[in-house]
Amino acid sequence: MPDRGLDIDVIGSPGMLICWPGPDATAGVFGDQPGDEHLIMLLDPLALALTTPPQPTDRPAMARFLRELAHSATLMADRVDPTGQFQPSWATASANKQDESSAADTVKPAAGKQGRS
Repeated sequence: MPDRGLDIDVIGSPGMLICWPGPDATAGVFGDQPGDEHLIMLLDPLALALTTPPQPTDRPAMARFLRELAHSATLMADRVDPTGQFQPSWATASANKQDESSAADTVKPAAGKQGRS
């Protein structure tokens, strides 16, 4: 297997998997009904899935963990890419859509009907 950021290192118990995402890495939430969501991280070449806990009493811990994960991931992204140049495709598509709607909402004065200074 070519070197694609895979480095397995067992530290302590239960151990720690250390790797970095490849060029085709992606993540998303999937599920067909509430309470049956899955956070899928395709790291290229590895995949990791977190599922909703089966017991409702375990869901607050899951929610806390996911919020910590989101916060930590944002901090790391800001350190890796401080300018914010590299954005996921969904973020750039959303920004482009907002730019188009903002341009459409801009009212331009008719020719020869300029406002007073």
